[in-house]
Amino acid sequence: STEWYQAGDLRPIGRWMAAAPGIDGIIEVSNLTQLQLIDANLSGSYRLTGDIDASATASAASSSGIWGAGGFSPIGNNGTSSISSRFTGVFDGGGLVISDLTIVRPSANYVGLFGRLENSTITDVRLDAISVRGNFYVGGLVGYHVNSALSEISTAGEVNGFDIVGGIAGVQAGGFITAAMSSAKVTGNNYVGGLVGSQSDGYISQAWASGEVTGNIFVGGLVGLQSTGGSILQAWATGTVDGFENVGGLVGAASAGSLIAQAWAGGAVDGSNNVGGFVGRQDGTVTASFWNTDMTGQGNGQGAGSGTFNATGLTSAQFQDTAGFMALAAPLGWDFKTVWAPSSTGFYPDLYSISKIVAVDAGSANRVYGDSNANLAINYYGLRPGDFLKTRAVLTGLPGQTANVGVYAFTASGAAATDSSYRFVYVPGALTVTPRGLTI
Repeated sequence: STEWYQAGDLRPIGRWMAAAPGIDGIIEVSNLTQLQLIDANLSGSYRLTGDIDASATASAASSSGIWGAGGFSPIGNNGTSSISSRFTGVFDGGGLVISDLTIVRPSANYVGLFGRLENSTITDVRLDAISVRGNFYVGGLVGYHVNSALSEISTAGEVNGFDIVGGIAGVQAGGFITAAMSSAKVTGNNYVGGLVGSQSDGYISQAWASGEVTGNIFVGGLVGLQSTGGSILQAWATGTVDGFENVGGLVGAASAGSLIAQAWAGGAVDGSNNVGGFVGRQDGTVTASFWNTDMTGQGNGQGAGSGTFNATGLTSAQFQDTAGFMALAAPLGWDFKTVWAPSSTGFYPDLYSISKIVAVDAGSANRVYGDSNANLAINYYGLRPGDFLKTRAVLTGLPGQTANVGVYAFTASGAAATDSSYRFVYVPGALTVTPRGLTI
């Protein structure tokens, strides 16, 4: 009605409890009830103004609050195929956290915080300790998204469904997913991925997944099935992947006309048919990529397929060799100044856009025998706007003035940032000492 809102097993909510638009047209959402009432206006522009504790959605049929046994009712899913039931607006999470969201709808399709998105924009959303359960098209953030833009998204917790299940999205049909990460445990039957269950067209870039992924057919650490037109660029997955057929560390199966570039996989992979450390079945194009032969337990990067496969298997030691890995990846287009944070002992390649890492590059220089080690520049990569160095690095291991002609390795150490959560990676440098000319 015009006075009340009700969906599924929710108890009626007064529409007057919804937040009103500000003078800029943006509706500020400050509590769980207002979050649920977004479903009453699916074309609005919304912005979170504070963290939301959604633990009230872990409810039962006898609970006295708004939510019943099914928990939160997905935004943009009223149980019909009508276009009116899809969220088409803008949602800005502001980097704030929605925690303990529970959805228990095992017979429902299009399940997640958002059931369906179309031509919408979702940014800067953090979902923590979620428990999401549905049937088909199930994701931590969204069950099914069409031509939408998702950026700066993270999910953690558990996501369960029957088919087409992902840590962030069940289905990506066009659009973008960028600067996204999921540590959610993802479980389903077919088309199961740590980030996306099924990618049908669209782009995934600068993303990672680390949660355990379990399924049957088309099971991948990042994406279960990548169909024609799908692209994955600059991504990685490290979660354990367990399935039966078409099982891969990054992607379960990639169809002809798909592309994967600058990606790596490093989670244990187990299956029976078409199993690979990087991709289970590969009929598209894979380039400039790697998989960890130790961690995946797979000597073969692809289990089957007739596509172009240019990926290299490396041991953990090779991955964690800072200079060695950079020497392998940089010629393939890996950008260690603006995109990729280098690996180091105990750590693997990461993404500046997602993780707070600073690479300290000692650089390379030349000098003549007998000269001093002057004008050696240290370069810093990965600091975000508004963050600064508190302590600059110092160089160690430099040869003296009388060191013989040759090439000497040196490094930097001791840097610190104003934000103590940054991790520093020190890239070794090389000083080449050349002969001094003789005057006779």
